[in-house]
Amino acid sequence: MKRSDVIRCLSIVVIAIVGCVSCADAQISSGGPFTISQSAIAGGGSSSANGSFDVIGTTGQSAAGGFLQSGSLSIYAGFWTPQPLAPTAAGISIRGRVLTADGQGIRGARITLTGSHVESRIAQSSSFGYYNFTNIPAGQTYILTVVSYRYGFAEPTIVVHAVDSLNGVDFIAQ
Repeated sequence: MKRSDVIRCLSIVVIAIVGCVSCADAQISSGGPFTISQSAIAGGGSSSANGSFDVIGTTGQSAAGGFLQSGSLSIYAGFWTPQPLAPTAAGISIRGRVLTADGQGIRGARITLTGSHVESRIAQSSSFGYYNFTNIPAGQTYILTVVSYRYGFAEPTIVVHAVDSLNGVDFIAQ
């Protein structure tokens, strides 16, 4: 076999290998069932979690997911950058009931709603135990506390993060 024929055969083999590798890369980066939209590499070995994914003990995780701020600029570092929760133009509502252990409504219970972006509000439960807070800014964490002169509660305080209107935030008496 001539030297030019050997070089031609090797060239064909190399092109075939590069073509296969390129196809595999295209398949992986084309989306498939998974997509990585953002990433960061840093020194470390801590853990990071988001939803159903946990990354533990890998290099690059100590800075991943951290929030950095200086003056009017801020940045989230890491694999998954959370989307900021912006309040909607319309307020949301938080509704529920105050109930006895056997499911009867408790009338006249006082429910207090507090949060960092709203003044404290008080609602009183109706004759069937219903209460309602309306026109509350979305995307905030709220603390609801119930008080009744006739009943005690094992869990008199409920903490909720209200991105949208909530129904069924119930208090059950002991």
